[in-house]
Amino acid sequence: MTAPPDRRLGQLIARLRAAAWDLTPEEIADAVWLASWVTPEAAPTAEPAERAGGTRPETSRPQAADGGTGSVPSDAPDGRTAVRHAERSGPVALHADGGRQSTARAREAGAFPIRVPMAASLPGLLDLQRALRPLRGYRSLAAPPPGPLDEDATADQAARTGVLRPLYHRGEARPAAMQLLMDVSPSMVVWERMREELRQVCAQLGVFRDVQVRYLHRGDDGAPLVGTSAVAGRARRPRPADQFRDPTGRSLTLVISDCVGPLWQEGRAQRLLHHWSLTAPLAVVQPLPPRLWPRTALPADAGLLVRDPTTGGPPGFHPDGYGPPPAPGALPVPVLLPTRDALGSWARLLAGPGRTTVHGAAGWVLPGHP
Repeated sequence: MTAPPDRRLGQLIARLRAAAWDLTPEEIADAVWLASWVTPEAAPTAEPAERAGGTRPETSRPQAADGGTGSVPSDAPDGRTAVRHAERSGPVALHADGGRQSTARAREAGAFPIRVPMAASLPGLLDLQRALRPLRGYRSLAAPPPGPLDEDATADQAARTGVLRPLYHRGEARPAAMQLLMDVSPSMVVWERMREELRQVCAQLGVFRDVQVRYLHRGDDGAPLVGTSAVAGRARRPRPADQFRDPTGRSLTLVISDCVGPLWQEGRAQRLLHHWSLTAPLAVVQPLPPRLWPRTALPADAGLLVRDPTTGGPPGFHPDGYGPPPAPGALPVPVLLPTRDALGSWARLLAGPGRTTVHGAAGWVLPGHP
């Protein structure tokens, strides 16, 4: 007779505890769920003579793709090429080839842990670097900072006018800085690796004079705060977001967010974007697919983004579809997928020497966003 499910579960937990496996309830639930989908394999039979004599059984040959024994052809030099091909034909088990194990559990399993590379969150990091390379040509309309003191011109002016006023050499335009602003709402935890890879892309590009990673928090009173740590109260305390606004336009900001957190639902994040985009280029990197954008607090439409570097300010936007015009005072904020095409279009928009038009997506934000 089959035991009741609750009794079998109790037996499983008791055996796990007897084996000194300290598992959490979530891990046990995952193991039970996974066991329902895994078909148990037949236990390998070992010859008694080999087990009793303590000799090691011969390693089984990899099975060939046609169902054979995977034997090495005689024409293969040294048999290595054929063996490598057979080993690549299917999954193999990683196990310890003898040696002393560090723990009793490893000795029983006959295996040891290894580290394997984690899959990248962003597709084609080198392609992303090439797409962002046009930002090398971005220049702000703000006057460059003054150069070193011009002693001769200062002395000449003082002799002629009797007024000592320092004169400086003309400063050179400096490369732009990049600010990555990561939303710390609970739903953004899974995208932290994507943020790190985007930081690596910007830092290794060699285009920006500085790359800073900051985090967007929600204060106790609901106001947006910006800090250098994802955990509030750790390292430096978050400060009011207005302190990180660049009035010169020499810094670019990419806000990484799915636009569904509390700051977005309350309209505070949209008001922040409106204020910041008045003086410096800004865009939202949206990790969710476009079919989900209408369900976020920053729905974006496809259309044409237009920028004229001689006038400054945020870009213009002409939606592809027909709909009601934006509310008075609304500004478009580019919304980008973390892909080569989207980031490359944004880079060409900012770096164009004249009036530039690219196809992209944008969402509207208001100074008093509801």
